Amino acid sequence: MRGFLTLLLMVAVLVAGGWYWYHVQTVAHVPKWNTVKVAHGNIDLTVRSTGTIEPEEVVDVGAQVVGMVTKFGEDATQPNHEIYWNSKVDVGTKLAYIDDSIYKAQLDLANANLESSKAKVQSALATLKQTTADYNRAKITFAKNAIAQADLDAAEAAYETAKANVDVANATVDQDSATLKQAQINETYTVITSPVKGTIIDRRVNIGQTVVASLSAPSLFLIAQDLTRLQIWASVNEADIGHIHEGQDATFTVDASGDRVFKGTVLQVRNNATMNQNVVTYTVVVDTDNSDNALRPYGTATIEFDAGKHDNVLRVPNAALQWRPTGPQLAFVSPDARAALSKGHTKATADGTTTPAPAVPATGATPAAGTTPSAGTSPAAGAMPSPADHKSGKDSLNRGTVWVFDGEWLQPIKVKIGVTDQVNTEITSGDIKDGADVVIGEDHSTEASDATENPFAPKIFGGKKN
Repeated sequence: MRGFLTLLLMVAVLVAGGWYWYHVQTVAHVPKWNTVKVAHGNIDLTVRSTGTIEPEEVVDVGAQVVGMVTKFGEDATQPNHEIYWNSKVDVGTKLAYIDDSIYKAQLDLANANLESSKAKVQSALATLKQTTADYNRAKITFAKNAIAQADLDAAEAAYETAKANVDVANATVDQDSATLKQAQINETYTVITSPVKGTIIDRRVNIGQTVVASLSAPSLFLIAQDLTRLQIWASVNEADIGHIHEGQDATFTVDASGDRVFKGTVLQVRNNATMNQNVVTYTVVVDTDNSDNALRPYGTATIEFDAGKHDNVLRVPNAALQWRPTGPQLAFVSPDARAALSKGHTKATADGTTTPAPAVPATGATPAAGTTPSAGTSPAAGAMPSPADHKSGKDSLNRGTVWVFDGEWLQPIKVKIGVTDQVNTEITSGDIKDGADVVIGEDHSTEASDATENPFAPKIFGGKKN
């Protein structure tokens, strides 16, 4: 009888120990969640983009004649130096010279042709004078019946021909005068001059290079009129362009100036959109002062547009909208929410297809003994859209989900969201209050120190686990 009681007592102890071990390995291993509080505050709206620094006005100086570049003009600011990059030029400054030997020869030929044409006019006038006199005498003689009708007609024809030849000679003079003028213009085109006051940004020819002007004038020099006034041409996504308007303030930085922040003003929002890999962008022109010449043309600027402020709104960190339980963490989702997740929720992928949500543990399931759910800070299939995803479709444009822990289960709360400053997002409606704690991840910092020991595990060295 005593042996039976002893056996029964041992069984009871084993059952109690087993129950205790199971309890501490499951219930006691509910994760410790990292949470943040929902609170009221301000959201400064900022649209970020990149752009290229451009001069306000640039002039592409070309050539209108064909020939070889023989020399460059002199830099007025540096005696005995030719026009080069960064040279300061004024209107009429001589930039380059093209071989003019052919055009001088054409000019001489045009002069000679004009002189010849003028001489022909004099000859035609003399002939007209002679034929006029002959015609007048023929009319008098014919009236006296001294000559035949044919002689009168011949005299008249000679007169009309001479008069027409004078007109032809005068027209030839006009034609040769135009040819001369063209030759003179072409000869002046062999000297390339600056049409504006500014700075040479680029010199695109060298001495000895042949310039060929065909359907389009070749570019020889690029001149910026005023480098103290520059512009930034920024590409703004179509989703953000509605926040940009003329006169709006903007700030930007460039790599060459370190942490210095430059200021500008939106000058123009251009309607000509461009598409690259299905992304539509619009060009926004920002005007800025460059009196200290700290900015250089064609550099890259990182620009921020001040799109306004929403004051004293209920807001939640974006991390709370982006987090959702995954993997073993799903075991701590409330049964109702877990059942909803398991009913074939899908996630849209980048290529427009959908993938089914991952398998969810059955209601009431708990992690295996001795395991701890891993952190799930990145969205998985079936996740509620993050702020970055809200532009993907009309249905998800202003919707999101945050998760709270009620002491036993993770509970999802659907909310409607407004604007975001990339750190916090406005909550416009939803069953969430100021001061509520929302989950942003799992805290593993105390996991090792809180690990529960098996009461039946052997211990050595003063009670420390083996």
